Parts: sequence; structure tokens; C-alpha cells
Amino acid sequence: MNLIYKRFSVVIILTIITAIIIFRIENIEPLKNKMLFQFPMQIDQWTGKINPMDEWVFESLETPYAILRNYHSTKGNDINFSIVWYSDKEIAFHSAAACLGGTGNIVKVDELYDIKTQGNQIYKIGRIITDRNISNYLVLYYYICDGYISGDQVEIRKHVMMKRLSSKRTSAAFIRIMMSVENELEDANAILEDFFIKTIDPVTKYTNTKHIIEEQRKG
Repeated sequence: MNLIYKRFSVVIILTIITAIIIFRIENIEPLKNKMLFQFPMQIDQWTGKINPMDEWVFESLETPYAILRNYHSTKGNDINFSIVWYSDKEIAFHSAAACLGGTGNIVKVDELYDIKTQGNQIYKIGRIITDRNISNYLVLYYYICDGYISGDQVEIRKHVMMKRLSSKRTSAAFIRIMMSVENELEDANAILEDFFIKTIDPVTKYTNTKHIIEEQRKG
């Protein structure tokens, strides 16, 4: 009987916490991140080119804040790069594998993958290998919430929830880095890893809630 009472109490507490979160979220204005579109076009040896998106794409993503670009390196490599950003009131992440599958890709591998930087920082992100029109594509993807990076969508949602419980505004974004595999998979993987490491700082800056709120207040 005591065990049943404890379980019932836990359910009640969780229900109250959920109600508080929903109330707080429903009574706040969504953040606006216009600075996202100022994301650097030049990153080290990489030069970006805007890949325009139709209005229906933004509608399907459920956010007006997204960029899609092709970056070309001085070494002749090409990468497709995208950021989809959400205010804490409107987070509607889509599965990376599902998004790729919806554009004709056959997902062969979808796994969590460790990247180690020169400073021995380890990031656990997502990695996908797809097959499309007899070509293989390699994708690295991750979610970020104010500098916290993970390839696990659930972990990011927990991070957002904990911030909202402490009455702090926050936001989250989905980042995808993708290229075709022309030769060896390991070569493509090394290129994407290098691009990931080079873009960590600008991605963190242009998706950071504190910076976004400061820019929003400036008008």
C-alpha cells in the first residue's frame, strides 16, 4: 500500500511540474533569432553560398529561422550545411533520418558517434550513411542548447526542460553537415569532422539564447 502511495505521489508531482512548464511556456512570447541569417559565409578555407528555401519548407520545419548553405573549400570539397533554430516555446525537432528519407535518401546507418577535438573535448553526435541515386552520402548531425551539444534529441529536450523549470529562457537548434562520398568513407568523415570542429564556435554564438535576447532588445 505504501509503495502504491509513493508511486501515486510521484505521478501527482510530475503532473504538477508538467502543468507549470506548460503554463509558463504558453504565457511567454517566442524568441526571435534574426541574427541567425548573419551566420558567417567564410569559415577558414570554406566559402558559403546560400541555398534558398521555399516557404513550404519553413512551414514543414515549423520555424522561420533556418539556413541552408553549400560550402566549398580551397581543396575542392563541397559540403551541405544547415541550421534549424527553435525558441523554447516552439521546439519541433524532426528526426534527421526521417528528414533525409523524405527527400529520397535510403538510410543505411544511423548511430551516435564520438568526435574528439585537439583540446580532448569529446562530442557525442549523430552520424548517418545514406544511399541516393547510386551515390552514398555521409551526414553528421547534432542538437545544441546554449552550448550543450548532443546527437540525442531526448537529451536536448531534457536540457531545455531543466532551464525552463528554473525560469530561464532558452532555445535549441538542429545542425546537419552532409557531403557525398566520392572515394573512401574515412576521407569524407575526416572532412566533415574538420568542418564540425571549425563551426562549433560560430554555431554556439548564433544559436545562444543570451546573445539572441540581447539582439532582440536592440530591435
